[in-house]
Amino acid sequence: MTKVILISKSGDTKEITIEKKTKNSLSKILKNKGNGKIENLNTWNYEGIKIQLYGYNDGEAGNENKFELPPPLDNELFFGDMVFLKDSNGNMKDLDLDEFLDFYNETMGGFEDLEDSDEEEENELLEYRSSEDSDWKPSSNE
Repeated sequence: MTKVILISKSGDTKEITIEKKTKNSLSKILKNKGNGKIENLNTWNYEGIKIQLYGYNDGEAGNENKFELPPPLDNELFFGDMVFLKDSNGNMKDLDLDEFLDFYNETMGGFEDLEDSDEEEENELLEYRSSEDSDWKPSSNE
């Protein structure tokens, strides 16, 4: 049994196990399917291994997958559930949720903590305004 990452059409991620990598076995684990046959949508080279995405290019309106995919698929539309798996030299290896999240964050360009950023920007603004204008005083909320 090998761990893979299931992406539901709603965009939720879940670690599951499968016996082997065949299009038939991958199709069986997907509850929400698109039209046609499941196919390899993309392969990313990541830290010496390949991360592959399987899913559907075609489907009905309302069955679009909501998951935000990393480049180069960030502007593409896919249908139903999808599955990410890890391939090393032609052999399927475990892809657990932690490793998938590391891959995802790196390929998406990382994420910034917006709360810290807003506070830093506010402090920079106060410093700038107070050092440039000697008459400036913070407003009071009375």
